Amino acid sequence: MKRLAVCLCLLLGSAAASGAGLELGLRGGQGGANLDSGTVTRQEVFLRRPLARRYGLGGRWQARPYWALTAGTLKADGDHSAALGVGGGARFAPQGASLGLDLGLSAFWLEEYELDSFELGGHWQFTSHLGVYWQPHPRWGLTYRVQHTSNAGLYRRNEGLNMQTLELWYRWP
Repeated sequence: MKRLAVCLCLLLGSAAASGAGLELGLRGGQGGANLDSGTVTRQEVFLRRPLARRYGLGGRWQARPYWALTAGTLKADGDHSAALGVGGGARFAPQGASLGLDLGLSAFWLEEYELDSFELGGHWQFTSHLGVYWQPHPRWGLTYRVQHTSNAGLYRRNEGLNMQTLELWYRWP
């Protein structure tokens, strides 16, 4: 928890220094390992810092990288686990567009890695995601994501978790 607090302070400080702004958001969703397994729900609060630099990809398309911190829970039936994570990604969109793609990867630590019938193999997990975001206003937006969580071979083999999530975020300068 101390490490997360230190990372949060560094993230806030660097955002204030760069003028890039911060995004605070809520994310929730559900999924499972396969169609025969039970459902796992995920709820998170996140802090995302878009980097000030944008990268031109040819034509009008741009990529804007970001860093993010997350804290939340995974739940399956009566079992639950706290989760803390750090990751990064990039948003891809034509210049000035309110609709775009979000692609990212994060590493996180689970308090409990056995949830009901799901066994993820260990405390450290990785989540990759692909999303579509809509930003109708410069200060807020919505993102729909599909994501896969697994231990990336650090522990014994398992199916991981496939989830769909929805996030709502607010940006302040």
